[in-house]
Amino acid sequence: MSLSLSLQTTRVEFDLPEYSVRRRYQDFDWLRTKLEDSQPTHLIPPLPEKFVMKGVVDRFSEEFVETRRKALDKFLKRVADHPVLSFNEHFNAFLSAKVC
Repeated sequence: MSLSLSLQTTRVEFDLPEYSVRRRYQDFDWLRTKLEDSQPTHLIPPLPEKFVMKGVVDRFSEEFVETRRKALDKFLKRVADHPVLSFNEHFNAFLSAKVC
């Protein structure tokens, strides 16, 4: 399941003032891994937990989806506001790549 997120910024290093992306959790996981690999001296914001116990939480429920969307939105904002991570080529690719 992919989520739609928007990121607004006034930072000059971004080409656009707002990005709207539709990404799956695995895309965020990819970004975080790339940030860790390319910026080993910086703390990378955490992602929300991916796995939920089957039968305990319905990962398709509106409440779960909204909670995860907010957490992933917070992750993106923290990266975008970071003075080093926001310049990362992988972050730029994450925001600008078109996904089919």
